[in-house]
Amino acid sequence: MQSRRDKTVFARTQIAKYLSSLLLCNLIQAVGGLLNIVWLVENRLYVGVACTAQGVSKQIGNVREPFSLPISVSTHTYHGRRLVQRFSLL
Repeated sequence: MQSRRDKTVFARTQIAKYLSSLLLCNLIQAVGGLLNIVWLVENRLYVGVACTAQGVSKQIGNVREPFSLPISVSTHTYHGRRLVQRFSLL
């Protein structure tokens, strides 16, 4: 029988943090896509709050997604190397 600790090991890894960051970006983009429903229901397109909200959410998701993984990996590597140098036995 698996212990509770074995089930949550993945949640504490760096891969889980990277995956959750990418899923958050996809969620932000999906919210922007759902705002298309406003124009589908009304059968017209116009500039307004919904258009601005859609543009902002799509732009945030599109810009953050390709940069989230490399920035996370490089930050993790930097801190890992810095901790290794700080605690090395010389």
